[in-house]
Amino acid sequence: MSDQPRSYLIGSPIVEGSTSVIFEAYDPFLGRQVALKRLRPESQQDPVFTQRFLRETRIGSLLQHPGVPPVYDSGTDELGSLYYTTQLLEGRSLSSLIASLSDPAEQHPPDFHHLLHIFLRVCDTIAYAHCHGIYHGSLHPDYITVGHFGEVFVLNWALATVRNERPEEHPVPLQISPADRQPPHSEFTAPEMAAGQIDDVGPLTDVYSLGAILFQILTRVPPVAATDSDSLLEAILTGSLLQPASLPTTHFAHCPDGNIPDALLATALKAMSLAPEDRIPSAQDLQHEVTRDENASAGHRIWKGLGKPAIRIFDRLQQQLSSHVLHRDSH
Repeated sequence: MSDQPRSYLIGSPIVEGSTSVIFEAYDPFLGRQVALKRLRPESQQDPVFTQRFLRETRIGSLLQHPGVPPVYDSGTDELGSLYYTTQLLEGRSLSSLIASLSDPAEQHPPDFHHLLHIFLRVCDTIAYAHCHGIYHGSLHPDYITVGHFGEVFVLNWALATVRNERPEEHPVPLQISPADRQPPHSEFTAPEMAAGQIDDVGPLTDVYSLGAILFQILTRVPPVAATDSDSLLEAILTGSLLQPASLPTTHFAHCPDGNIPDALLATALKAMSLAPEDRIPSAQDLQHEVTRDENASAGHRIWKGLGKPAIRIFDRLQQQLSSHVLHRDSH
């Protein structure tokens, strides 16, 4: 292997950010398309942006899970700009999929169960990250990409919080910089994150955001309604969540029988409890509760669809089973 940096054939920009640009590129060495993220030259003059970029690269390389795009390569190009390459993703964001539910021109909108399946896959990825002491902190449906063949990726780990860091193993410091201790907040941001209490960020921070994403899957809208950043922050910090009962019933048309399953809504709201200690304990526990709620809801719909004759058969079977148990115990 050569010590020279690998050369890439740079194509069109995919995303142009204020500090970096993501290009579609071709790796002639391995013969495949990749996504290449490069720090802008003016941003590279600022140590805050440089450190953030290196930290993002390092965290991405630590998360070796199917739900996180792998980092293939990183370094400095011939112009002296920092870059890294990763898997080129093709698909749609979860935000786009949810929005398509209201688009009459959408030919293949996702069904309710598919959206829940995506959510459970996201829980898998977050649970994996938590096991490695990494907490996303800014989960959002925009940062979840669903591929054309069922892949589900969680993106934007740049401002993740890393605990249990062993400095001797990491040439790039993984602790969040003071400049990033007050990241932008959204309708999916946990109260402790919105308040800038970075030292309190942990697994329950992501559980809150997962609950908010589940809420949007159920209702098509985020759990917080605000007209500006100040009112948004106030709503987050006071736990002023949107009441589904205030929404038109058309918001629930994608749900089974046109109604939000009560158990799933209760699970989403518990995950979004204002106090972290009142939330569902972990991403894995949240995943299990959603699976249980969905299975129970599906069972209820089956019995409801079968009607009274099926219920009579079920009751008769229960009676026969009870009689058999009593007969066995009497001998």
